[in-house]
Amino acid sequence: MSSVLSLTNIRGVYPKENGVLNRKRVIPHLTWEEYEKMIDAKWIPGAKVPFDPIATKEAKVSRMIVVILSGRNLLNVKNYLEGKSFVGSIIS
Repeated sequence: MSSVLSLTNIRGVYPKENGVLNRKRVIPHLTWEEYEKMIDAKWIPGAKVPFDPIATKEAKVSRMIVVILSGRNLLNVKNYLEGKSFVGSIIS
């Protein structure tokens, strides 16, 4: 399987609780089906999503693994690359 490391300005995928994003918690692992339910199916320019719906469909069909991490925390990125504990989300 192919994988993509997506370095963003967020720590990972945040859960919605009562319709509001809980930015204190990151979902460590989710399936493509779970992720698709969290985002709009149609791409909207300027949408604030960690991985856009068009790329999501292609990644799901290709059975890719996408890891979403903050690009601002290089120690965390290093931890992921070295197989250590990290904060981020894995979508597969």
